[in-house]
Amino acid sequence: MKKTKFGTLGNESVYRYDLTNEKGYKVSVMNYGATLLAYEIPDKNGDFKNIVVSTPRFEEYINNSPRWSATIGPVAGRIANATFTLGDVVYTLEKNNGNHHLHGGSNGYEQVLFDVDSSDDTTVTFITHQKDMAQGYPGNIMFKVTYTLLENGELIIAYTVTTDKDTLMNPTNHSYFNLSGDVTKPIDEQVVTLKSTGYTVLDDDNIPTGEINCTDAFFEKLTKGVPLKDVFEDTHEQIATRNGIDHAFVLEQTTEQITIFDAMSGRQLHVTTQSPAVVLYTANGFDDVTFINGQKPVVHNGIAIETQVLPDAIHHSGFGNIVLKANETFTTQTHYIPSVVIEK
Repeated sequence: MKKTKFGTLGNESVYRYDLTNEKGYKVSVMNYGATLLAYEIPDKNGDFKNIVVSTPRFEEYINNSPRWSATIGPVAGRIANATFTLGDVVYTLEKNNGNHHLHGGSNGYEQVLFDVDSSDDTTVTFITHQKDMAQGYPGNIMFKVTYTLLENGELIIAYTVTTDKDTLMNPTNHSYFNLSGDVTKPIDEQVVTLKSTGYTVLDDDNIPTGEINCTDAFFEKLTKGVPLKDVFEDTHEQIATRNGIDHAFVLEQTTEQITIFDAMSGRQLHVTTQSPAVVLYTANGFDDVTFINGQKPVVHNGIAIETQVLPDAIHHSGFGNIVLKANETFTTQTHYIPSVVIEK
């Protein structure tokens, strides 16, 4: 493992940690936001490139609305009306997305300067201790996220969380993947395949209505495998009004639940998770203050694969459990398995 300074946050230094194995695979992370900076895998010619959208400029990670590759918590996605109830207590959260709460608020975990709990040549574990009512959530929380690079190039992201009060917990990683390795190119030609039983229909505020649909044409295409441009061109209201995908999908409990394939490079990525669902977001637009290496990002420059419990689960029966009980331990992990396909 190699440790280098990546930036400065106030009076604190921010460090980059590079894990490289003998086959040339590389994972780079930083302690600001416990963020994935690079995941380098080979193409069909053996050329390694970073397949996550990233920037070499640390300042472009600060307060960036896409939350490039950061750890998201305590709760990924939206909480309707920025309130929830545990027991007899109603908790009020920050409204940072219209009338709703998104990704843990404007001071979520993506802005935390994590400590390194442990590290070696294959693994880095970041840790933070969040005080009771930080970001509006109850409980003194111990939160760990571990990045592990295996010899076959597989990346594992794992979470371990404890609390001393009942709280909500539904973290994820917010990396955007572009298997071409070129963030200036959209992911139109890359093929996504999902093993899913349905997607959450959204209202005009991107809050789940409670309906899980498995018959809409764009969903059926995704379950069979489809170039993303075919989804972007779909006229269904759920896609057209968002300029792409921004939906949660219930995952089948099997292997290779999410697959991305780029025919031009031959790179393929299988994603398997212990989480019951995934949110896919296809970088459908950017504000005027988001940059990558000084340039405005290209729309659809990557696809975020946010493995988690279904969003707003606290308000929907049947969406899953995101309540972490006092003195219990939350764990989950997601595996990213790269391969090269010459013909498909």
